[in-house]
Amino acid sequence: MTQNTDGFHSGNLKVSELHGTLSHCHCNTCGKIYDNQLFLENQTHCNCGGFIRPSVILFGESLSEEAIAMAEEETIKADLFIVLGSSLQVSPANYFPTLAKRNGAKVVIVNGEKTPLDPIADLVINDKKIGNVLEEVNNLFIIKSIVETILEVGWKGGSISLVRHIINNSVRYCVTTNEGALYDEADDLPIEAYFQKSGLVSEIFQAMKVLDRYPWAQLVPIKVHDDYKEYIFNQVMKRKPRDIDRWKRVCN
Repeated sequence: MTQNTDGFHSGNLKVSELHGTLSHCHCNTCGKIYDNQLFLENQTHCNCGGFIRPSVILFGESLSEEAIAMAEEETIKADLFIVLGSSLQVSPANYFPTLAKRNGAKVVIVNGEKTPLDPIADLVINDKKIGNVLEEVNNLFIIKSIVETILEVGWKGGSISLVRHIINNSVRYCVTTNEGALYDEADDLPIEAYFQKSGLVSEIFQAMKVLDRYPWAQLVPIKVHDDYKEYIFNQVMKRKPRDIDRWKRVCN
């Protein structure tokens, strides 16, 4: 939710604009929405005969019931409620942090000076600019990932890889293929690539099932990760490849 009327917060987000917006105009009678340009060109009359005006809440007018209802609904659902750059002196905006707190949310207030609601906040930040705080928070949520190739096989310009992803200490596996054609070693015939990348799975045996869409054990082993050599070799043995010696050389 926002008390600002400049429309900068909306974009593709669902935002409750408590004090309206300058991003468009509307008819005071029928509510039809108009582009600001019409108002700037002094076209102020709607087809219904009503007056076209900026969609901000003027002094003495009631706030939008829809905007307040949306703000209340999202506040009650919140696990974390962050106040950015508000003195919390104006109603009803200063009601929502208290509502969030009552419903179990953590409350953080980032403002250049103290506010009346600082005592109920779990964290108060007065000594940092809002932009710097948001940048620090964003950095905490950047996904840190490591990608390692467990197995790579191929022939004549094409390859299949079993890849391990470590995403924020969570391990996932997937199978990828390059755009080059894959060839059967004996018949020199292209093997159709069914996909370029499978979905991430949590267990390596699930990824091996994806690999089984290809005759991967018949292709030339390019790389096997040291930690997985025994496992991969055991899987190869189950598939009875034509030339087990080459796998022995790679996996031993």
